[in-house]
Amino acid sequence: MPSNRTTIGIIGTGWVGASVAISTLHMGISQALLLHDARQSVAEGEAMDLAHGASFYPAASVHAVPLEEMRHTQAVVIAAGRASTAKQSRLELSRENAALITELAQGLRGYQGIVVMVTNPVDV
Repeated sequence: MPSNRTTIGIIGTGWVGASVAISTLHMGISQALLLHDARQSVAEGEAMDLAHGASFYPAASVHAVPLEEMRHTQAVVIAAGRASTAKQSRLELSRENAALITELAQGLRGYQGIVVMVTNPVDV
């Protein structure tokens, strides 16, 4: 599936991932935007919402895809992670999200593009 089109992937379609997605589309830096989330229906819903707003950004296709398809992008933004709880320290959150990122990394093994991490806690 490699192509000459600029394709950007976003893993995690919560508040941060959705914000990155719409910003990417408004900037017009990608002809294809691929979304992935552990909750497939959430990624599909976000892709449909973004596609319905196509008249407000430069031409781009938006699709929800399996994690493996992210290997064909030029850049991936990882916005996946669990939210902290009121009684949880930032270090505890870091351990939980590190385990999640390790799992995602296995699915991206061999990836040759740019990876941007915005998973919490970013201050640790």
